[in-house]
Amino acid sequence: MKRIFFVILFLLIAFSAKRVEAAPPMALGDADVVPYRHWEFWLTFSYKELKDDKIYKVPTFEMIYGLLPRLELGVEGTYIIEDSDGHKTDGLECVVIQPKFLLAAEGESRPAVALSLQYELPTDEEKDTLCWSDAVWAAGLAAQKHFGKTLVVTQVKYFTNRHLFEKKWRYGFDVIHSVTDKLKLLAEIYAHNFSHTDKRNEVNFRLGFKYNMTDNLKLYFAAGRSLLAVEENRPLFESTGGIMLEF
Repeated sequence: MKRIFFVILFLLIAFSAKRVEAAPPMALGDADVVPYRHWEFWLTFSYKELKDDKIYKVPTFEMIYGLLPRLELGVEGTYIIEDSDGHKTDGLECVVIQPKFLLAAEGESRPAVALSLQYELPTDEEKDTLCWSDAVWAAGLAAQKHFGKTLVVTQVKYFTNRHLFEKKWRYGFDVIHSVTDKLKLLAEIYAHNFSHTDKRNEVNFRLGFKYNMTDNLKLYFAAGRSLLAVEENRPLFESTGGIMLEF
């Protein structure tokens, strides 16, 4: 499985690609949809430091294709390294498939609104085997509106699985300001509310940037931490960075 993962990575980097906004390095999703018959490729590296654990996602691949004028389909895979008190586990964390449909385009007085439906297939504790019985479904609703050079994005997303012990809400908002044609500054506050689990609810923030290195290549990075007391799953520090290719 690890060999397959790195073959996909090689093929992904071999492409080069054209579009504007998208979610990484932020935690929330947005209302942008890849144009019809266009591609986007994301290569993202993430680090999270918790009270007793360190988590490296090195990397996450995402490939998105514009299936229809208002419909995109994304496929994502993550290679993860978990370090808990000196015990390391690594392997494929999950495979994600997500269609997203643009319900309404942005107008002069109305925001763009998009609906997404995510299917996430996780692996077991040793990161060796896909666990079909633990698959997670997530429905999301995102809206965004430009105010001059500033874009405001908000999203609400609900996660659940067949056992109903991993129910979670994620919500918050992003502010993206265009400093120049190439440079955008980012700020985000987002929350996780958990049900039927011992995880603590979270309120976190991130600050970062996106930079258009060329018409087809974008560089992005953001970092932040919990706004609440750092306990268990609340991050002491987290960062996300990578590149996006589009065509």
